[in-house]
Amino acid sequence: MKAFWNRIPRPLKWAIGIVGIPVALLGIAWIVLYAVASSRLTDALATLRSTGHATSLAELAPPHVPADRNGAPHFLAAFALHPDPEGDDPVLERAFRGELAGGAQLAGRPVSEALVAVDPSQKNPGWLISTRLLAPYWKIIGANYLVQMAHLVDLSRKPYLEARPKIDAWMAELKSKKTPVFEALSLLLIPALSKAMDRQAVNQTALVVVRTGLAWEIERAAAGRYPEALDVIDPLSGKPLLYDKERGRISSAGLPGKTPEQMENDLLVWTLRAPPGK
Repeated sequence: MKAFWNRIPRPLKWAIGIVGIPVALLGIAWIVLYAVASSRLTDALATLRSTGHATSLAELAPPHVPADRNGAPHFLAAFALHPDPEGDDPVLERAFRGELAGGAQLAGRPVSEALVAVDPSQKNPGWLISTRLLAPYWKIIGANYLVQMAHLVDLSRKPYLEARPKIDAWMAELKSKKTPVFEALSLLLIPALSKAMDRQAVNQTALVVVRTGLAWEIERAAAGRYPEALDVIDPLSGKPLLYDKERGRISSAGLPGKTPEQMENDLLVWTLRAPPGK
């Protein structure tokens, strides 16, 4: 080997040295970043455990839930969801806890394996992911996502009108960070997940509107006329439901930007069966 090296022209040796030093430095930097990212992920998982959050689907899944081919609880059947018609059952919280536990369960695995676990069609994620060059970055954004997802679980326990503004302010804060690239997963997924809170609030409000409408119809059938006042609280506004006496309609304030057609499709409008005053 020494004889071979001595036969290499000196300019070529210099070129090899010039290229080799940066490559070696990049290798050392990658090792350091990987260690930092792994530590960040370990700390995030420890924080979840210390605050009572599940870090695997097995901790949430009831005994009857089937397992996937790897023996882990199936992602889509990891928790029994039986919503309470009154809206008091923490269905959304349990769903978010499942998302958090699933993410924590996959966090320590290579991203290529995690992608396949979530979506079996992702068998060829690309050479950059397969080479694990981005492994430190994935660990960091994964750890940040777990921390942010735990915060979303906590917010899901609050009333909608209290939680929604806090989520909007929180997302704005994440976007304003100097390094939002490390919150990429959180900024991509959490706004989408938080829309489930809007959907749940709309569903709960639809129950309120429909029950109120039915109660008014029962009152008319029994007393011969509709009630004079409406004092049922609208979950989407925190104020009483709207009563349009001229048009004979009971409705919710709805979510901002919704059209009348969307309001009716969401069952947020009840049209009285008889003309008002009769």
